[in-house]
Amino acid sequence: MTTDEVEPPAFALARAGDLQAVEPLIEILRQHPKRATRATAAHLLEKLGDARAIPALEAALNDTSDGGFFEQDTPVSDLAADALLAIYHRAGVSANDIQRLMHVLEQEADSRDYARLILTQLNAPVEQILISHMASLNLRGRAAALIILGKRRYRPALHLLLESLTDPEPIIRDAAVLALGALGDTSAFEAVLHCLTDPIYAVRRSAQFALAQVSDERHISALEQVLAKSTLTGFERHDLEKALQAARQRPTPT
Repeated sequence: MTTDEVEPPAFALARAGDLQAVEPLIEILRQHPKRATRATAAHLLEKLGDARAIPALEAALNDTSDGGFFEQDTPVSDLAADALLAIYHRAGVSANDIQRLMHVLEQEADSRDYARLILTQLNAPVEQILISHMASLNLRGRAAALIILGKRRYRPALHLLLESLTDPEPIIRDAAVLALGALGDTSAFEAVLHCLTDPIYAVRRSAQFALAQVSDERHISALEQVLAKSTLTGFERHDLEKALQAARQRPTPT
């Protein structure tokens, strides 16, 4: 807001911790024409931590304007994601909340990336719900769920991730490779290495990147053999050299 604008009364109430501000703030977040005012409403809803704001904050995950060249401020969507995490951490997250966020993963909108971030960072046991409902998601949703499991370093998902490397859909294979890299389990090295022969370039590139995260000193020879090939591009060679360096620095697990 500019200095000559009158601040909505709900802002003062919210700063004082008065929960009577929640409903007016929700209305501002949903309807106010000014991006900066909506952003302030999202921030204050985070401070109040009231679960009534969850639906409006989830809708605001698509409010990605940063104010343009002359404003360059934090998007409302960033503040909404922060507020949702704070409310979930304070009030708890239910199975319905997790399933609702999972369905956001299916969308093409910007909210999908925020839902993935929230599900990755939630301080709650979301993994079993992700796995049990994954089959009902579309391809985008399934791919995002696999990556979340990897980033949460959920080792019981290792078998699922390895199985997904042979999925007929490239988006699923790519997500599985990235998830295995995030999981960082060196027992996945051979499976990730095999993905260097995948017919889809994006999957091969993801495998080259992931190898640095699943390599240890047992894998030095295999990586040297791959690097000996003359058909590698500069980018490919760079990522594989990083994997070799990681392997040399990481001892065999005891």
